[in-house]
Amino acid sequence: MSTGGEGGGGVKLFIRESTGLVRELSFWDQLIIALGIINITGGFVLTMIVAPFAFPGSNMIWVFVLGAIPAFVIAWVYAILASAIPRTGGDYTWTGRVLGPRWASILGWMYILGTAGAVASQAWYITNFTLAQLFFNLGTRLNNSTYLTWSTIVSTSPGGFIIGLVVIIITALAGIFSLRIVKAILRYSIIIYAITFILLLVGFAYVTPSSFIKAFDTIMSKYGVTYSSVMSVIKSNPAIASTSNIAATLMAAIPMGFITYSGFNYGTYLAGETRRPVEAFPRALFVSVVITLVGLALLSGLSYWAFGGAFLGGLSYLFNTGKLSALPVEPTPNLFIGFVAPLWLVVLIDINLLLGFWLVALTYTLTMPRILFAMGFDRLLPEGITKVSERFHSPYYSILVYIVINAVYLAAIWYWGYMVTWLNTSLGMPVAWMIPGFTALLIPFLRRDIYEKVKPYLPNWMTRRVLGLPSISWGGILLAAIWLADIAFMLVPISSYVYLGTSIPLAVGVVLVVAAGAVIYYEVRRWYLRRKYGIDLLPLTFREIPPE
Repeated sequence: MSTGGEGGGGVKLFIRESTGLVRELSFWDQLIIALGIINITGGFVLTMIVAPFAFPGSNMIWVFVLGAIPAFVIAWVYAILASAIPRTGGDYTWTGRVLGPRWASILGWMYILGTAGAVASQAWYITNFTLAQLFFNLGTRLNNSTYLTWSTIVSTSPGGFIIGLVVIIITALAGIFSLRIVKAILRYSIIIYAITFILLLVGFAYVTPSSFIKAFDTIMSKYGVTYSSVMSVIKSNPAIASTSNIAATLMAAIPMGFITYSGFNYGTYLAGETRRPVEAFPRALFVSVVITLVGLALLSGLSYWAFGGAFLGGLSYLFNTGKLSALPVEPTPNLFIGFVAPLWLVVLIDINLLLGFWLVALTYTLTMPRILFAMGFDRLLPEGITKVSERFHSPYYSILVYIVINAVYLAAIWYWGYMVTWLNTSLGMPVAWMIPGFTALLIPFLRRDIYEKVKPYLPNWMTRRVLGLPSISWGGILLAAIWLADIAFMLVPISSYVYLGTSIPLAVGVVLVVAAGAVIYYEVRRWYLRRKYGIDLLPLTFREIPPE
């Protein structure tokens, strides 16, 4: 599509007449991408550590169950929007066509901020939640000091940082391949992941409360810690000795419970490369949430039975607040299974976690650079970001830019601190995720042409009217409310603890600066293109759906 320009010539609205990307993904591929980003076991291990520290007294079984509610809302909203506008860039693209380019600019830059460390974080999890525990288990079970030394090396800098860089580079190389090759990598990986997930469940069969306590005392007595000594400290603090704090559980459900599901909707950024999106997305999104809900309920229930809910939650709080320095590695459930289960099984369980974190890194490398690509295709970013490999049909340039950003973030994690780095940027994502809620609310009214075209192809329950309002609009209201609650729970004091703590001013400031900067950037870019082509190009671009 073109429009009149200076001197009577034609000026293309978009960078070119086609993206250069190919529709190769099926329903099964989208399901694998969704499950790969969720990473049930990795998300479980991470949340079991972070949530009791951030929300003392919360019950993790209910945190995971309640966290599925907003996940289902997102599955509903994103399935409709991805079917209505099946183009690269997902909610960035939809928002630009419904709310306008300024909101799309804010959304795009917020995502870049919020996911700047997505791959870097997974590299950090591989060293601190998988390799460190594996080497510690091998060292203590085999009485081998070399493994214990390796456990320390991989969980401290510079060793862990170097390993993280290697993970990021490998992920970038895999992501640059064509979707056909990446699909094969994902399919084989998810099969191995599923088998080792089952073995993780089998690992609990070797653990009973009595066998765990005995093994814990045997291994940890070398560090001056026993099960009873930990429990005595936990019981002396009523706030962490319980798993029945209803308020903490409810407040943890969205920022902690749902974050374990988060990202499953990122496959929509590949909508322009998905076959039959109106069939693929509703099924893939909903099925992935159901599978995750069942998996998390099983894992959390078995962990509470084997190790004790108060012990897991209290130990997490003590370790992360620096009140239990004797434990040399993060007190994760996979570490504790390794105290009892056979070593061959322990190795396979940690392979599951390592593979899971790497799958997240790979799927983020596939999906998030598509936002950069879409921003370039709309001319919001320089056109170089949209370069596509003729051989692989892969947006290699946007992937490389994204990976470089993650390498910088990895350095910040290791030399500034994971929690500080993450918390200071943590408000960016809920603010960004809230914007598509307004997109869903208003699409039947502002872009009725788009909405009405997709309605006949979707199940009736997804598009019916409730109290005179289209169901997609109700979904948008719920989506915006969910993320508003998420922001509130991050800022509101919980007992004597504040989730963001001293990071509140910086976290809020980061969001305000990025939002204001995104609008300013849009206006400057608009002025530049108007001066270059002689027409107000950007507003025209965002009125049209991008070509395929």
